[in-house]
Amino acid sequence: MHAIEKSEKVQGIPLLSTMMKIQAIVFLIYGLLLFLIPAWTLQSIFGFEKLPPLIYLRVTGGLFLAIVLAEYLCFRRLLERLDLTWFFVAAPGFMLVAFIWEGVAGTYEGTSFFYWSSIFVTFFFTVVIWLSRIRVKGI
Repeated sequence: MHAIEKSEKVQGIPLLSTMMKIQAIVFLIYGLLLFLIPAWTLQSIFGFEKLPPLIYLRVTGGLFLAIVLAEYLCFRRLLERLDLTWFFVAAPGFMLVAFIWEGVAGTYEGTSFFYWSSIFVTFFFTVVIWLSRIRVKGI
């Protein structure tokens, strides 16, 4: 019985692993850009004229990099660390809620491109990591 359960779990692992790797690559890019060159990133890529204090951007970049490290450590031993994969659903999920909250409250002060691209990226990863995770048996 235990071998059957493990076999059923393994069936969903490749998709989950692939989605986590894609998320890690995207978060790595965001993290490095915000940590190393935050002003250039927001002004040149996203069209910001007024910047928030750079420390907030660097801290955000550092948090993205920490998520990447955690994701890497998790997907190296994915079968043993399946419970930790919910963090990689929750992280973009909370970011998504924050962006929507700011938009609804009317307190968002950035560019429309940054807002909607952030909504898209966080929604995408919340959904695809969640769907990939529920395909793995033994939630």
